[in-house]
Amino acid sequence: AQCSNTNNSSHVRADNHIFSGQSFGQSIVANASCFDGNVFTEFSFSAQGSSPTKFDLKIYEGQSASGTPRYTQTNISFPPPNRGTKLSVELIGGTGDRTFVSGKTYTFILTGRGGNLIAHVSNNATPGQAYLKTGFDREKDLLFEVGVAKCGNIPNRNKVNGDNHIFSGQSFGQSILIDTTSACYAGSRFTSFSFSGQGSSPTKFDLKIYEGETVSGTPKYTQTGITFPPPNRGGTLSVELTGGTGDLSFYIGQVYTFVLTGKGGNVIVHLSNDVTDGQAYLKTGFDSGKDLLFVVGTN
Repeated sequence: AQCSNTNNSSHVRADNHIFSGQSFGQSIVANASCFDGNVFTEFSFSAQGSSPTKFDLKIYEGQSASGTPRYTQTNISFPPPNRGTKLSVELIGGTGDRTFVSGKTYTFILTGRGGNLIAHVSNNATPGQAYLKTGFDREKDLLFEVGVAKCGNIPNRNKVNGDNHIFSGQSFGQSILIDTTSACYAGSRFTSFSFSGQGSSPTKFDLKIYEGETVSGTPKYTQTGITFPPPNRGGTLSVELTGGTGDLSFYIGQVYTFVLTGKGGNVIVHLSNDVTDGQAYLKTGFDSGKDLLFVVGTN
């Protein structure tokens, strides 16, 4: 499968002259062979024009340009692309969640707030489609590229055994180090926590975030009554960090621990050997040789 389209020299005509108030974009299928990671970090496209431009960007789950976006970043300024160049935006400083799940479809939409440009378009060469002003065109793609980072430990096929069958009243979790050099923890607030598991029953959990590698004392943040569908033979379960009590901010160089305590049902959480700067917490203690299969969303 073709993952991006920035090096395609076969430009075609389309309704691609974008003025202030108009939108364009691209849907993608986040297949693992192309997008080896779990956090979007950058969106790039090819264009031409003589004026500087300003855009707002939104990322939607699914092939859609409406509804509630997963992520929003406003007032993005680009220099004049002149006769043709790649324009890139780093996905940092917006609101929402930049994490993604392998196999799902996502759409990147840019809406003009000043200036104008001609977005370069080719015949369709990827599993997604271009969005031009009012709708998707299944015969077209932007000349685009999506940057990703592999954060946490999803996907990881090297699963290992451990004391990982979690029942009601039992806890599991993961500690993380906020690395100064990683694109994984851009921004200043936690937005989501995801883990991989399997099981046939729906589950309910309470979540707490602690500062430091600990599961005791006063948590920074608490969110209760979180329900998950059955992950069946294996799936990613995600919780949006909203509606709880406490503080979701984080600081570079600090360690934080995410702990989930069962309130109904049971699940087998997936583990790997230790590959991150943190460690898994399983029922009664940390295991320095294990990690959850997890990812933390930030903004």
